Amino acid sequence: MTRFLKVVLVAGVLAIALAAQASIIGTSDASTFTDTVDWCANFGCANTPYSLPSPTAWTSAAGNTGEIGMNGTGDPFYVAQQGSTWFGNMPDGMGVIYNGNVLGNTPASIAATSDNGVYGMGAFIESNFDGPFTAEIDLYDGSFNLLGSYTATGDSEFAPGTALFIGAYDDNPDVYAAVFTAWGSGPNEPDFAIGNLDLRLVPEPGSFVLMGSALAGLAGVIRRKAQK
Repeated sequence: MTRFLKVVLVAGVLAIALAAQASIIGTSDASTFTDTVDWCANFGCANTPYSLPSPTAWTSAAGNTGEIGMNGTGDPFYVAQQGSTWFGNMPDGMGVIYNGNVLGNTPASIAATSDNGVYGMGAFIESNFDGPFTAEIDLYDGSFNLLGSYTATGDSEFAPGTALFIGAYDDNPDVYAAVFTAWGSGPNEPDFAIGNLDLRLVPEPGSFVLMGSALAGLAGVIRRKAQK
């Protein structure tokens, strides 16, 4: 049973696995992200679902800008809303971006780009079909070089507010794009949707500690040289 325009059953998030490259850190904790791109605020959710061309520009709550669309295809993406035209486990009332597989699109990932470098990106995600699924987020720099990837597993059913969150971040603001994918049990995967796009605008707290230690060490070297 698909979840796009149809009611389904529910479950929760399962295990999380990290496929790390470079300094990329994966997370299922949405609270570590500090800015949000609200799809309903950007595109409107009152008359969903409807399609928009790829790519389409967005603006975040904090004023950051970027684009969202289907990765590597000219297909449009679809906007829907949890509890209205999307009946899955996204947070209630949240706008979702659907890759349109069952609506005639070529199965593809969803790509989000940022006009300015950020520390990380993430989103709630779920398959369009009931049952377990595997999700992946890939982060890219400004030259579209892969910085790293993170994978997690979830269960796609009907219980608003229990969707899997998948995010990843770096210790530098060098993230300019994220590609989201989820493989479920449908006949022609990937077939999935993401919720609001979250952006991380501050570094990992541990980065401040490391920076402070490095500066302290440098200051010690300078003092020792000055005493000679």
